[in-house]
Formats: sequence, C-alpha cells, structure tokens
Amino acid sequence: MEFLKAQGKPMHVTEILEGIGSDTSKKSRTALSGSLGWYVRRNEIFSRPAPNTFGLLSMKDDQIAEPPNDLGCLTWMNSLQC
Repeated sequence: MEFLKAQGKPMHVTEILEGIGSDTSKKSRTALSGSLGWYVRRNEIFSRPAPNTFGLLSMKDDQIAEPPNDLGCLTWMNSLQC
C-alpha cells in the first residue's frame, strides 16, 4: 500500500514487486495478485483498474494512461488537424 501511495498511480503487479524489492517469479506474482485481489473483491483499500494492475481506492481509476482524443492529430499554429 505504501509503495502505491508513493507512486501515486495504479501499477502492474510486476512493477509493484520490483518496486518493493521482491522477486518477480510467477509464484510471487500469483501470490501478490491473490492477496490484493482479496481486498479488491471486498472493495477495501485496493482497486483493479486493469488486468493485473492494482491501485488504491483513493486513486482515480482514470489514472491508467488513456490516449488523448487528439492522438495522431497534428497541431500547427494553434489549429488541430486530424
């Protein structure tokens, strides 16, 4: 919980394990996902905004990077061309 709070955004289970200094083996990923999933199912402390990605309920789910509406558009002298 403290690691996610410090990061300020939801993170993939592998990134969480790396961040807390644990090994990223399949066994570790499964164990952490199961533990965090227990809280998610009870709507306590943690959220799961994407598969294998966990955040805190206090974080907005929209902190998962979504492409902006104008992705792929060119901005030229204050005009938007898509």
